[in-house]
Amino acid sequence: MSTIYTTTQRGQKITAICHSENTRSGFRHIVELQTENGGEIARAKVCYINRTWEVYNYQTALHKAIAAARLSANKAEDEKLKAALVRQFDRIGCPSVYKRRGA
Repeated sequence: MSTIYTTTQRGQKITAICHSENTRSGFRHIVELQTENGGEIARAKVCYINRTWEVYNYQTALHKAIAAARLSANKAEDEKLKAALVRQFDRIGCPSVYKRRGA
């Protein structure tokens, strides 16, 4: 199974390519964050034994990849951009939750 989430931040298109793989003892989610020219920003994987309790598919791996990404040389700006990116992908991944909250 594979899912692609796309958003724009500071005029740059950022794509999260998400897929899952079977393992000997369960499965894993793998997420790659890429820029619009195909350059990889970050990559993350999360292994599970039988199921996840995420709000939407790939949520944990996506958050882990964003945390590993380097979006700005300035540390404060980097953290601000990461928080915004998490919110953007969360809204894309589970719009019904944000619609109910009125955000």
